[in-house]
Amino acid sequence: MSVMSESGNKIQAVLIEKGHSQVWLAKKLDKHKNTVYGYCSGKIDPPKKVIFQIAQILNVHLKDLL
Repeated sequence: MSVMSESGNKIQAVLIEKGHSQVWLAKKLDKHKNTVYGYCSGKIDPPKKVIFQIAQILNVHLKDLL
């Protein structure tokens, strides 16, 4: 499994755990929903800055998403 898909799987898992959708996260990040779908599916490697933003939005430690 690649690092990209592992990170995406972790983002998706936290979203589910917190009861949020990819669309919700896209709005919080001010990104298109397809971009967030790409992050969650492992098709797009989110920049470290975005991973940091996601961690802040979801109120989790950065290491939980890496």
